[in-house]
Amino acid sequence: MLISDQVAVVTGAGSGLGRATAQMLLQAGARVAAIDLQAPAPAGPHAEGFLALSGDVRDEGGMEAGFAPMPSP
Repeated sequence: MLISDQVAVVTGAGSGLGRATAQMLLQAGARVAAIDLQAPAPAGPHAEGFLALSGDVRDEGGMEAGFAPMPSP
């Protein structure tokens, strides 16, 4: 996959498949914004490109608030 230097947003990244997906993307060189009801903790040596966000994807207002800390490109 050509994802090096790309930004990926992973929902449900607090556990299970979402967490595994976020870790795989980090290891492949992507920067990852991981979102879950509780902000996911970074795992492993690739935490530099990891941004943990807290929010509920079912709530538009919650998503706006969750992504507020994200830096602009």
